Amino acid sequence: MHLAAVTPENPPRTSLSPRLLRLPDVEARTGLKKSTIYAAIRAGTFPQPVMVGARSVAWRAAEVDAWCESRPTKEGAAEVDAWCESRPTKEGAAEVDAWCESRPTKEGGAA
Repeated sequence: MHLAAVTPENPPRTSLSPRLLRLPDVEARTGLKKSTIYAAIRAGTFPQPVMVGARSVAWRAAEVDAWCESRPTKEGAAEVDAWCESRPTKEGAAEVDAWCESRPTKEGGAA
């Protein structure tokens, strides 16, 4: 690349487009570690990586950013806090056990 072609509007290209993030960058943006990221991918709750080489992957920055934006905010945490406070204590564990036993399984019967 000719040096005259490098401007703020046209920065030099690196080996990986800035629109793609490697795992350390994804970890830094999300605050998650590798095992949690891959578990979320398996669960279908985190963006799938794209192949950038025979043995390397990267994530689209826009998809990771959108995922981060979709996470609950501190204001939304009040809802989670209320749910946690409504959960039974150790003394009320029998109530939880009974509820779990009454839930239908995938086969359609009780647990």
